[in-house]
Amino acid sequence: MQKLIEKVKKKLRPSKKLEEKISNLIHLVKNNLQKTLPKDVEILLCGSVAKGTYLNTNIDIDFFLLFGPNYSTEQIKKLGLLYSKKAFQGFRTEVRYAQHPYLKVFYDNFKIDIVPSSKTANIAKLKTAVDRSQLHTQFINSHLKEEQKDEVRLLKKFLDNLGIYGASLRVEGFSGYLCELLILYYGSFLKLLEAAAKWEKYTVIDVKGYYSKEEALNFFKTANFIVVDPVDKKRNVAAVVSRTSFSRFVLAARKFLAKPSLLYFFPKKPQPNSVTLKKIIQKRKSNILVISFKNPDLVEDILWPQLRKMTNSLVFNLEKEEFRIIDYYFYADETNCFILLESLDFSLPLIKHIQGPEIFDEKNVQEFIKKHKKALNIHVEHHQIIAIEKRKFFRPEELVSFILKNPAKFGIPKELHKAIAKASIFKPEELLKNKTFLAIAADYFLRKIN
Repeated sequence: MQKLIEKVKKKLRPSKKLEEKISNLIHLVKNNLQKTLPKDVEILLCGSVAKGTYLNTNIDIDFFLLFGPNYSTEQIKKLGLLYSKKAFQGFRTEVRYAQHPYLKVFYDNFKIDIVPSSKTANIAKLKTAVDRSQLHTQFINSHLKEEQKDEVRLLKKFLDNLGIYGASLRVEGFSGYLCELLILYYGSFLKLLEAAAKWEKYTVIDVKGYYSKEEALNFFKTANFIVVDPVDKKRNVAAVVSRTSFSRFVLAARKFLAKPSLLYFFPKKPQPNSVTLKKIIQKRKSNILVISFKNPDLVEDILWPQLRKMTNSLVFNLEKEEFRIIDYYFYADETNCFILLESLDFSLPLIKHIQGPEIFDEKNVQEFIKKHKKALNIHVEHHQIIAIEKRKFFRPEELVSFILKNPAKFGIPKELHKAIAKASIFKPEELLKNKTFLAIAADYFLRKIN
C-alpha cells in the first residue's frame, strides 16, 4: 500500500520546470496588475497554487484584488473589473460571474482568475462571500504541513477519478479547500480513507471543535455531511457535496483499502464505441428517450441546477401518470443540453384506476364523484370509491412532448423555456454519432462498481 502511495505521490508532484513556469506567470500577472491598480489595493495569490496543493494536470491560478474598507461593494465590483481588463489588454479574457463579476485570463494553457474582493481579517465584516478566500488561504498555509501537500494531491486525484472533485453545482463534489481540511483533520490520505470507510449517514467534522455532533446537526439542519469552516463556524464547507458524491467516496474508500490499485488514480478508460453501445441499448429492451436542445448560454452554476430541476419535473410527472422510470441522466456541453429518461413502459393501458376516499368520508366522497364525473365509471371496491378513467397519455414521449410545449404548467424553469421550445426527442441510438452524447451513453450504460 505505502509503496503504491509513494509512486502516485511522485507522479502527482509538480516538476521543477512546471513550478518555474508558474512562478514566472505569477510574476507577470502581479506586474501587469501593479501597473494599473491604485496603491491602496493589494494583490493576493489564493487557491491551490498559493497553498502548494494543486494538481499538475488541473491548474487554476487565483488572484484576489483586496480593496480597503473605504470602498463600497459596488465600487469593488465595478473598479475591480475595470482595472483587471486594463491590466490584460491584448490577452484573451472572459468576464465570468460568481457572486459578482471577475475576469478570467487565458495565457499559455493556464487560466488565471482575477477576483475583486474586500480586504478583511474579521469574518464578521465580510462584504461578499469571496472575501473568505483570503482567510482560507491564510488558515491552510499556517496549519498544513509541507508533507501533507502531497496527501492533498492524492485525495484530489482520487476524487477526480470518481468524478466528484469540485464544488461547482455541476459536480456537487469536494472542493479543494474541503480536501485540505480533511487532510488537516485526519493527518494523511490513508487515515482519511480508514475513517471515511466507517463514516455514518450523518457525519460531522469540526477542525476547531466549535460544536458537539448534536449541536452541529441541529445548527446545520438539513445537512448529512458537515465540515465546519474553521474560519467561519456558521458555514458548512461540505454543503455542496451531494449524497451521491458522499456515498461514492465512502464506498471507494472501502474498496481501495481492501484492494489498493493505481487504477483509482490513473484509470484505463476505454474509448466509447457506438457499435457496442447500440447493442447494449437494444438488449435492455427498455423505453429510452433523449431530449436534446440548444444550450441557452447560461452560467454553469445557473444552468446545471435548472437542468436538474427540469429533469426532476419530467420524472415526477411521468411517475404521476404511472410510467415506471428506472433512471435518468442530464448533461450539457457548450453547444447542447441532453436529458436521458429510461422507463420500463413503452405504453400503458387505455384506462387508469383511481382510488378515492373510503365511503364513510361523506364530504370527500362527494367531492371525488364531482371531480371525476367524466369517468368511464365510478364504483365501490371494499370500503373505497373508485374511478376508471381514460388516459390522456399512453406513451412516455407523448407526455414529455406535451410538457415541452407547456413548460410553465409543469414547473420547468423559465430560463429554459425559450431553448426547449425547439427541443427534439430522440431514441439514444439516433444520437450515438454525437461525440458528447456518445460519452453520456458510455457513462450511463457502462457504469458499474468494480
